Amino acid sequence: MADKELNMNVRDDNVSEETKKLISSLPTYEDSLVKLCKYQGSGAVDNLSRLEVNRTGKTLTNVDHNSFFRKGEVGGCKNYLTPEMENKIDMIIDEELKGSGLTF
Repeated sequence: MADKELNMNVRDDNVSEETKKLISSLPTYEDSLVKLCKYQGSGAVDNLSRLEVNRTGKTLTNVDHNSFFRKGEVGGCKNYLTPEMENKIDMIIDEELKGSGLTF
């Protein structure tokens, strides 16, 4: 539901003041995206990849911890995915974002 629609419904006479207060305090999609971008830009992932345990350790199934970290370069998926796999992921993302107002 778009924020404008939500605000129109919240102002309706049949909604209590307490409910209006609760709904207005909920974070928006934009708030969540800003928080995620700040986290990504803070170097948190870089810091994790530099930890000794993640550079030299292994999982219980003997997989190197450093294999879970990628450089995050545009197009880097081509090193790991076939074109069919890329298309499948793109289709899933398109389907999940449908109606959200976000484009990929």
